[in-house]
Amino acid sequence: MTRQTRADFEGLFEAQGRPKYCWCMAWRPLPGRREHVQHAELKRAMMALVEAGTPVGILAQIDGKTVGWCSVAPRQTYRKLTSQ
Repeated sequence: MTRQTRADFEGLFEAQGRPKYCWCMAWRPLPGRREHVQHAELKRAMMALVEAGTPVGILAQIDGKTVGWCSVAPRQTYRKLTSQ
């Protein structure tokens, strides 16, 4: 996903029944506390990554329509999962 396909990503996540509750930020660094983070804050954080040119994942499209998403990015763009 890039700045050019941002609208496609937003459309997928904001559609009825889609994962707008997380914006695929569950394993990415967020400033401050993680509890009770509002959807709008998660979206802003994801869009800031996109605007900065940070790799965040890929969109799947069929006939020009966005139908899926996979969060695939360099390891350093995710938060630490263990203390090792």
